[in-house]
Amino acid sequence: MRKSKTKMYLGTLCKHGHEFRNTGMSLRYKGGTCVECVKIQVREWREKQRQLIEKQREEYRLMEERANRRKERIRKLVERRTAELMEENERLKNQVWMAQKKIENERKALAIRVIEAVRGVQP
Repeated sequence: MRKSKTKMYLGTLCKHGHEFRNTGMSLRYKGGTCVECVKIQVREWREKQRQLIEKQREEYRLMEERANRRKERIRKLVERRTAELMEENERLKNQVWMAQKKIENERKALAIRVIEAVRGVQP
């Protein structure tokens, strides 16, 4: 007995009425399913997959936009806080400088008083 290499045969008309070349029959795979029905199912599956991928891309794009807005808010916050800290640093440097000048002036005044006191004591 010779094994047939064909994977399809003409069988009864499928429930969707897919007729093969006006034969009144449907072209079917060896398993019995209608070839045209399988093509339609594959086309529908591919379209659903395309829509699913498109939806996932849109969700990803929206997620990226939200992440970028969040990053921008954080960057601005860091920038603002850095500026505040730099201003505070300058203010503190100025206070330290003023305190050092005051101490220096007080030392000079004290030195002058000590010299005057020493001169007043000596004959």
